[in-house]
Parts: sequence; structure tokens; C-alpha cells
Amino acid sequence: MGRFLPFSLITLALIAVFSLFASGPTLVQAAPDLPPRPTLTPTPTPIPTATPMPMSLARVLLVAGSAYEGAWTVVQWQDKPGMWHDVDGWQGNVRNGWIRWRVAQKDWGTGPFRWQVYDKAGGTLLASTASFALPTGAYGIVWVAPTAVASEQ
Repeated sequence: MGRFLPFSLITLALIAVFSLFASGPTLVQAAPDLPPRPTLTPTPTPIPTATPMPMSLARVLLVAGSAYEGAWTVVQWQDKPGMWHDVDGWQGNVRNGWIRWRVAQKDWGTGPFRWQVYDKAGGTLLASTASFALPTGAYGIVWVAPTAVASEQ
């Protein structure tokens, strides 16, 4: 009986497979009294696209050197009456002897600006630059260097 069991299982499996293929494919059809289905028009899914930022590689660069390493810097702009105002976002510490800021295209060629160097945020003024205008194009760089301010005695 042990020899016939594998043979009978193989034979039974072959009969089952052949019976499936021998009957041929059967078609499934809907009943004739069903209402028609609406034909749906596929709606395309919008593909999100990134809004390109205007390319601005224009920069202002303060070359302060090691004498001002770690010092707090503030870029200021001058209004028509001659008053100086801090530029929001253009404040930070000198690192590796310099600090730089990117200039938006809408600001190209504007001025006057100056850079103030302090010992710490809200601290004592150590140095200042001459006034300057921002770069006028995409790859423009304005380099400025501070001059020490005479201390009051």
C-alpha cells in the first residue's frame, strides 16, 4: 500500500488539473435585466510641482579675520533722514574669520548698508564698515572689511 499512495496522489492531482482545462473557459455574463452602468471618466491626479525659487547667489560678505572671531555682527540699512536700522535676519557671529548673507533679487543694487561688529549681542561696538550697496546681479559678491572703532575713555 505504501508504494501506491504517491502514485495515487499524483494521478489524482493530474486528473484534477486536466478536468479544469478540459471544460474550457467559462464566461460570466450579467443578467439581461440589469440597468446600464455609467461610464466613469478618470480624473487625472495633479502632480505637485515645486515652485522654483528665483536663483540668487548674490552675497554680502564680511571679512573680519581672526581678530573678531566669535563677535556678533549686524547689517544695518540707512533711511532717507540718515537713521540706521538693523536688517532682520542678517545678524550672527563671525566664524572662521567671516560671515555672509544671501541677497534677494528684489534687493539687488540697493543701499546704503553697513556692517556693525559687537563683542556680543547687545554689547559694545568694536568695529564698523564703510557704507556699501548690495550686489547688482545673480553672482555678485560685495566684500567688506571692518575698521576698529575708537573706544571712549
